[in-house]
Amino acid sequence: MSVSVNYKLRISTTETLVSGVVAAANPVVLLDQFDLTGTLNSGTSPPATKAAYFSKALTAGAGTIDLTALTGAGGAVDGTGLKVQLFRLSNPIANANGVTISHAASNSYGLWGSTYSVTLQPGESVQWLGNDTAPDVAGGAKNILLTGTGSQAFNVSIVMG
Repeated sequence: MSVSVNYKLRISTTETLVSGVVAAANPVVLLDQFDLTGTLNSGTSPPATKAAYFSKALTAGAGTIDLTALTGAGGAVDGTGLKVQLFRLSNPIANANGVTISHAASNSYGLWGSTYSVTLQPGESVQWLGNDTAPDVAGGAKNILLTGTGSQAFNVSIVMG
């Protein structure tokens, strides 16, 4: 199995200036210079060698993403020895409540440091490019905790290498 990932972290804004610009009735400015785009695979730095895209449902308002026991398109995905390079979690707008992404009580993976907590309301998403800065996945560093309500489900994309 080989992995090639095209990513875009993009905010592109077109702004029409209405006054104060000499020799232009309605000049248009495109603001997009902070976009991040690229391709990752086994030969790039950072590398991408495994990917998992899945829907994660909570049980009684809690769930754990275990980076050593994911399911990808080709079956089981074990991230042991790899770093999370890209992470995205979306809370569908149809969900009634928010979801909190945080460090786990045991075997926590330091996605955003040793302690972290981000809450996404329905319709919100977070996308993160690690650029080889995350820790290696290991037995004692593998879990990401999700807390919310009931059995709500969330869309998760993880690329490791």
